[in-house]
Parts: sequence; C-alpha cells; structure tokens
Amino acid sequence: MMKKTITALMATALVMTSASVAFAADDNGKIIAPKPTQHLQGKSEKLHGNATQFSDVGSHFSADAVQRLSSYHMIGNGKIGGSSNAFEPNSKAVRVELKTWIKNALGKEVADDSTNGDVSRAEVASWIASALPAMNTGINGANLTAPYTDLQGVTDTQRDALNQLYKLGIMVGDGAGHVNPHGILTRGEAAVLLDGAVKRSLTAATKVGFEQVSGELPQTVQTVANENRTEPGVYSVVDNGQRYLVVCGGEAPTGGYSVTVDGISATAAGLFVNANLQHPDPGMMVPQMVTYPTAVLKVKSDAEFTYLAQ
Repeated sequence: MMKKTITALMATALVMTSASVAFAADDNGKIIAPKPTQHLQGKSEKLHGNATQFSDVGSHFSADAVQRLSSYHMIGNGKIGGSSNAFEPNSKAVRVELKTWIKNALGKEVADDSTNGDVSRAEVASWIASALPAMNTGINGANLTAPYTDLQGVTDTQRDALNQLYKLGIMVGDGAGHVNPHGILTRGEAAVLLDGAVKRSLTAATKVGFEQVSGELPQTVQTVANENRTEPGVYSVVDNGQRYLVVCGGEAPTGGYSVTVDGISATAAGLFVNANLQHPDPGMMVPQMVTYPTAVLKVKSDAEFTYLAQ
C-alpha cells in the first residue's frame, strides 16, 4: 500500500489527545465504547500512545513488554489490590486478571473455570496457544519439538501448546532444556509472553484498506476531535454508518509536521494503525506556531478497539 500523508494542520482545525486509546461514537455522536515528544527536524518518529509510568519496572527484564502492553491499555494499572503506580513484576500473576489480559491482547476468551488463583506456565501456554490465529512455523516447523526435559506431569494439550509457543518463539525456556511448566507465572513473565503473542499475531494480521479524508469532516468526527488535544493517539468514530480513524501526532512546535499512515492491520484484538510523525526538513520555512499534525482515515471495519502499532 502506498504511503499516505496528510497536512500537518487540517483545514478543520483538528486537535487530538490521549494515548493509544480508542473510542467509538454512534450516529448521534454519543460515545459508546471508551477504552483504552521529542521534535527534531528532518526526522520521522514512530507514533505511540502514552503508557502508565510504573515505578518498579525500569530495569526489569519485562520493562519493554509492560510499557508496550500498557500503551495499548491491554494490562491493568498495577496488581489487583496493589498500588496503582506499581506493576509488581515479580509477584504472582492473578488468574482472573491474566485471563482479562489475554482477552484484551488476543481478542479471545479463556476457557477456564478453576478457582485456584495461581497460574502455572503450562496453563498459560495452553491459554495463549488456543487464542492465537493459525500461523506458519516455517519449513521445519512440523518436525520441530521443544527441547524441554522437564515436561513430566503436563497434559497432552499443555505439551502441544508448549511445543507451539516454542516454534513461534514466544516461550523458549531457559536454554538448558527447562521450561518449569508447573512453576507459578509472575506478572513480569506474563507480560513478556503476551507481548510476544501480540507481535506474532500481527504477523498473521489481515491488511485493512483505508482512504484518507481531507476538507470538511462530519460533525460527529469534528466534535470528537475538538474535545481532545495534544497527545499522540488514535480514535475510532462512527458517523452515518461510516467508520473514521483520527490519528494524531500530538502537539508540534511549528508547522511542517505531518502524520504518515503506512498501513492498518486487523487482529482479533482490534485494528493496529502503523503511523509515523514526519518532521520538517532542516531549513524548511514553516509557520512559527503550535500545530497538531493529524490524519483522518475512512475504513471498513467493525473492530471495537484501535491501537497505534509499536
């Protein structure tokens, strides 16, 4: 799909806000489904929404995964009953919360009626494997088996799931033949597994066609846009049966900035918009005023949620 651009400041004076959240509005403009910069000339930077700034994941191995899933609003703001600004990556993952994370990240409900609060690695492997779309594991995938030596006591379903996630590079053990299938999963480990699963699901995603919109916008789209400002984000708005995506690059210090949309991918979890903020070239004459680079797209999709892909 050819790269598409839109002027940095729409004639309709769009101003946007929020992180990688998405909300929808009905034909009357009523919100029905709320969810979940550095400026250098001559550069193009990946657009992504704001994530919760947890106080305890800065140097943790799960930090990148937690940051990404948080910006997608797929994981909660801290452990149930814990501090809202602490993720507690080394504490045990809570069963009910983890099932919600998987539903958010992969778009499918987990079939589980256990009342045990703890979740083992083998259990979550079977949950994730069952929620993933069909994917190619490569030319040798059919014959590849996870080299684990500690799978005693796992069910056939769990064994198959562990093999599948190994082939997909989502869950690969410790490199010494151990995956500790009966070990209790931590929140940090759960985030890393889910982050890997989201990335892999995007490799099998369907590409969604889109059409750029310029000029006067429907009032519903305009109203939604004008009620939000300054932060990178993507919004999904329905007007007269047509779905619009409004992609914001945040507040820019001058004119000359623009949002480029390279593609949209659809997974069971929702739409992922691949967008970048294009900076003005060095020496370019630009208006010395704050602008809000924005792209507005028409799409054919009934996906409930929309994200800025990372």
